Amino acid sequence: MAKWIRKAQECEGTYLFKGKMLVSREVHETIPLEEILQIFSDTRKAVTELGGLDYLQVFENENGTKLYFIDSVNKEMLESGEFDPDDFNYNNCVLCYPHER
Repeated sequence: MAKWIRKAQECEGTYLFKGKMLVSREVHETIPLEEILQIFSDTRKAVTELGGLDYLQVFENENGTKLYFIDSVNKEMLESGEFDPDDFNYNNCVLCYPHER
């Protein structure tokens, strides 16, 4: 099992990674589920500790492979009432390889 480390973020943010968790087809086919779930868990833990994150979280394993975890909605957007937070087409987080972005 690979160990994925969340890299330091370039910007602070108010993204909560609370939307529907999505995984690209390529990640689904190449990364074991337990590793994907660990990335989700590590991100949620960081949200709790920091009160929000940048929309882009970068994870890297010991082989130098990188994954992007991208959130589409920040706290202010969720609180605005202008969008349905249950609409996964709007409120989602996608785990993908950088070339899939």
